[in-house]
Amino acid sequence: MKLRRSLLLALAAALIVLIGVLYLKTRPAPILTVMTWPGAYGRAQASAQMRPFGVEKNVDVRTALWDGDLKEIRAMVEKRDFKADVIDFELPAAVRACQEKLLEKIDSAILPAGADQDVSDWGGAYDKTSVDKLARVVVTVDYGIDR
Repeated sequence: MKLRRSLLLALAAALIVLIGVLYLKTRPAPILTVMTWPGAYGRAQASAQMRPFGVEKNVDVRTALWDGDLKEIRAMVEKRDFKADVIDFELPAAVRACQEKLLEKIDSAILPAGADQDVSDWGGAYDKTSVDKLARVVVTVDYGIDR
């Protein structure tokens, strides 16, 4: 009787482990939606950045398009109906969005250091070798999506 009970418990435990492994192997990848510009720029960005990131991190990276008008961002914030996780801003639009409090500040303590181990106090980690000195800052963030 004890042997039969032990055998059934072991079989149940093995079944639970098998179901857990099958779930982890077959669950859908997390979705990350990036809102960027239409046309050649957006296609190049998807090809050079989004697809490789998605493959490396097993994330379903999707693209949403926008024309840079803050009306769309304002509407998303007011309705709390966000169509994107990441938005590609031009600097003037990003500054306006910050002034209008449309963006959330990211605590720099949760971000990893950039390639040169520099974490700035503006809320981002960046690789200084990839910064175009004219007007563009390239922000590199590891989202920690390793599932």
